[in-house]
Amino acid sequence: KRLKIMEEKVFHQRFVAKKLLKTADDYFQWLGEDMQTHKMVVIKEFNRQTPNQMAAKEFARECQLIHKISQIVNPNIARIYVIDLKIGYYVMEYVPGQNIHDYLVGNTIPEDLALRIIIKIANALHILYSKFQILHRDIQPCNIQLESGTLEPKIVDLGIVKSLNSAQLTMMNQVKGTFFYLAPELIYQDADYSIQSDMYGLGLTLFYLLQRTDLFEEPEHVLHFVQTGNVPDKFKQIQNRNLAKVLFKMIDRDPKKRFQSYPELLQALTALEASIRSTSPAVAPQQAQQAQQAQQAQQAQQAQARLQQARQQQAQAQQAQQARVQQAQMQQTGFPRDQEFLQKNQQEVGKL
Repeated sequence: KRLKIMEEKVFHQRFVAKKLLKTADDYFQWLGEDMQTHKMVVIKEFNRQTPNQMAAKEFARECQLIHKISQIVNPNIARIYVIDLKIGYYVMEYVPGQNIHDYLVGNTIPEDLALRIIIKIANALHILYSKFQILHRDIQPCNIQLESGTLEPKIVDLGIVKSLNSAQLTMMNQVKGTFFYLAPELIYQDADYSIQSDMYGLGLTLFYLLQRTDLFEEPEHVLHFVQTGNVPDKFKQIQNRNLAKVLFKMIDRDPKKRFQSYPELLQALTALEASIRSTSPAVAPQQAQQAQQAQQAQQAQQAQARLQQARQQQAQAQQAQQARVQQAQMQQTGFPRDQEFLQKNQQEVGKL
């Protein structure tokens, strides 16, 4: 126990690293605990043993941008608590729940809720860009966390963000982001990141929310889209044509044909979400109530099953205890001291 305490890493004399979540050549990511509030946090620590000579400059740039983000209080951006550039770490909010990709493995999300999620993330991206000209560069389902219970979306992977005005520290032609969510101009053209490239990833994330699958699953699909402008046939599965129209404008292969500002995008998404809700005003609450009732019934069944299991375990424990008592009595007297047996056989007992 003493050795375990000595090995625990403490940051800022307050945050204790509990579990290593992720490791890379240039950093460690820990699940930690705030010793003052006893809430869980995420700690990103620079790996000083990295052989990457540019890593220190990259992490310093990252911390500088994280410091700017820490000034923003937004329910859809993970909060930043502490930044230590000298030692090389920062501490941010831990969001319990699942990212969009993992959540949709066993769940579905209706169109209006999917749009509300994208609207909130688009608004958060708009705040990042309007205040500090910060671009995310890797918007995709795995980097948006859905909070347990509320499904409130939060941008959690902030380590890849980049200021539009900052110097480019990455190697030439090295592109940040996930390939199938990278805008075409970043892959096949000598173009820099823009709000349109973030919108592209956001559009593909909206498609994933609606269809529970990636629009592009093979590199050839991306190449075909860039060359022809034609999306895969699965795009036709979106039956709401107004929704499909907005979505296609978000992912147009030509960045000049996408929405040119976040306010323009937000206006289109908000109007679309309102129209979907207005066409079925009573359906959504009814579906929500049915889902809640189904969840409560499932929880009641699980509770009943746990109670029954506990009773069975208790009965088995009592039986085992009785067996042990009888065995001990037989070892002492040679026969069991069963009270009912003694009462029914008083004469025999007297003879004994």
